[in-house]
Amino acid sequence: MLLLSTLFSPLLLGPGPSIGFPQLRPISRFHVCASHLSDGGPRDPLRTPEKKRREQAGAASFTGAAPANPCSPLTMPPPSARLPLLLLLFLSLHFAAVLSWKKEEFRNCNQTPFCKRARSRKPHSSAFTVSDVALDAGRLLAVLHPPAHSEPTPPLPPSPIIEEEASSDTEAGDDGAVSNGTDQSSEEEEEQQPQQIRPLRLELSVYQDSILRLKIDEVDDPAADPPSKKRFQVPDVLLSDLEDRKLWLPRILASPDGTASVVYLSGGYEAVLRHDPFELYVRLKGSDGDRLISLNSNGLFDFEQLRARRKGEDWEEGFRSHTDTRPHGPQSISFDVSFHGADFVYGIPEHASTSLALRSTRGPGVEHSEPYRLFNLDVFEYLHDSPFGLYGSIPFMLSHGARGTFGFFWLNAAEMQIDVLAPGWDGLPAADRERQTKRIDTLWMSEAGIVDAFFFVGPEPKDVIRQYTSVTGTPAMPQQFAVAYHQCRWNYRDEDDVAGVDAGFDDHDIPYDVLWLDIDHTDGKRYFTWDKVLFPNPEEMQTKLFAKGRRMVTIVDPHIKRDESFHLHKEATQKGYYVKDASARDFDGWCWPGSSSYPDTLNPEIREWWAEKFSLKNYPGSTPSLYIWNDMNEPSVFNGPEVRHMLLSIAILLLTYDIVFPSHSLIRYCASEPSKLSQERRKLTEFSVVQNVSYRHSSYDK
Repeated sequence: MLLLSTLFSPLLLGPGPSIGFPQLRPISRFHVCASHLSDGGPRDPLRTPEKKRREQAGAASFTGAAPANPCSPLTMPPPSARLPLLLLLFLSLHFAAVLSWKKEEFRNCNQTPFCKRARSRKPHSSAFTVSDVALDAGRLLAVLHPPAHSEPTPPLPPSPIIEEEASSDTEAGDDGAVSNGTDQSSEEEEEQQPQQIRPLRLELSVYQDSILRLKIDEVDDPAADPPSKKRFQVPDVLLSDLEDRKLWLPRILASPDGTASVVYLSGGYEAVLRHDPFELYVRLKGSDGDRLISLNSNGLFDFEQLRARRKGEDWEEGFRSHTDTRPHGPQSISFDVSFHGADFVYGIPEHASTSLALRSTRGPGVEHSEPYRLFNLDVFEYLHDSPFGLYGSIPFMLSHGARGTFGFFWLNAAEMQIDVLAPGWDGLPAADRERQTKRIDTLWMSEAGIVDAFFFVGPEPKDVIRQYTSVTGTPAMPQQFAVAYHQCRWNYRDEDDVAGVDAGFDDHDIPYDVLWLDIDHTDGKRYFTWDKVLFPNPEEMQTKLFAKGRRMVTIVDPHIKRDESFHLHKEATQKGYYVKDASARDFDGWCWPGSSSYPDTLNPEIREWWAEKFSLKNYPGSTPSLYIWNDMNEPSVFNGPEVRHMLLSIAILLLTYDIVFPSHSLIRYCASEPSKLSQERRKLTEFSVVQNVSYRHSSYDK
């Protein structure tokens, strides 16, 4: 099959990267011509004119003749032969895609302890309560008490090196539920004295345009034993003027029976905070408990607190040949969110699916029993219809139904797993379910962080999108040239190759606006450099393209080649700018250049340093018509677990690296955004292609 797809691809596929399987495109004269313009395989630098003539001779024997014009329709097989070829190619690509999915390289929920624990909890098994409700600086503050019988997460046994499947004592049923999700040693637990579970701090704020914000975090108590540590809160995502749009709450109302507190939202809505058990929901003002969107209606809220390690506990987690340290222990958060009256829910990208509406992942008759995973990974080959997470993560969900459209956004940079719960997931009899109002329940599970959640009450889809983007920003508009045809392949051999491809488009009267250079244009995969033999005159090359109204794009990845002769590596090492490993040494991972290290762009000082590298002064050979491709932002580490970093310590934060993964592409993009650069280079990053998506949409505040 692979041989057949390789044989027929010049007839059916346009130019594209030579790794993997190109995307199927319609057969047309344009695409055949474009494939000839790319002048052979990008991985064949030794493709001599004689070799090219032999290849064309082979193609002529297949078609029966060698036309003078390589874009002639005669290069196409006759119409009667095209359908069988298409079917054959489709089947070969389908089977190849399925076989290329490396399932064993990525964790599932059963192999992810925090997900396994959260899925094992039963509805209404964790009854948190609210007390001490007060008005403070225009917001509602309260104390959230864990259940009286609660104890910290029990001691975990030493983690095995997990291979493909979950251990035998933990299995997922057909409905996706976990039968035994708690790792513990009963003998060791009996020997331990339970540690105190501290109350949590709850904060409720109201913003313009019917936006409600809920924050739940540990109380910062230096006198605690052990002393409390700050949990990670995501920076640089919310718009800088958001707090200016906060509404000052004049008062907090009490429900008639005194069991709940009520605050007003704009647009005729109100938020109700139920005290015992804890629940938060939004309803129309004056309605009698008719919920629209709610949190913890099913009593699944749980908040693992930072604490001291107890005797017998092993906080390390293993996967395949890798072991991740957990210096602060389990710190996961989970809760349920219900969309009342909803017919469908959408969002929480990025995953591949044949349906825009999210399918149920837990309950009777589900097709997929794995939750939707939000965790930035360099997933080159993947299943076409799966809840498995891909390059980007946006924890935003939108519901739609007869009662309106509502949205929910959890600002959290840790790994997330999200279940869409099918009717009957909670084991209720069918008769009881029929008496309930229609709703879609979801379970949100995160490895760390805090609760920082936004509720958007619409009531129409356009309203929810407006409300959401008023918090995170609107997408930056691309420059006009960026929406036209881009010519890109891996790789162009040299400046003559670039000139030849550019001339080919002119010869065949095919318009294009941008030509991309991948990693091999650099000097030994050192970014911000040029191969002086293959690309000796980069400024002249760019100027010639720009004379025709065309731009050039070069790639810049977030890793730096560890080479003492490379000035960028030398400077980053001397200044201590790299991400550190668990031993506080510069992390050394494997990526395209080989041994590589990664700038810690969570540090504002390092972001400024990185931004300056894009200036014309610091990027020799660049011109104002050169633009940037930000790639590999997961960040990708070829020899790491799941092609990523180990869950490391970052010196600036003293927190585990797992809690900041989905923010990395955002933070690195911010490091090269126009507001961070000098005026001469600002235009460059107004078109900055980021491979990974993030929940901050605007490149910079207007």
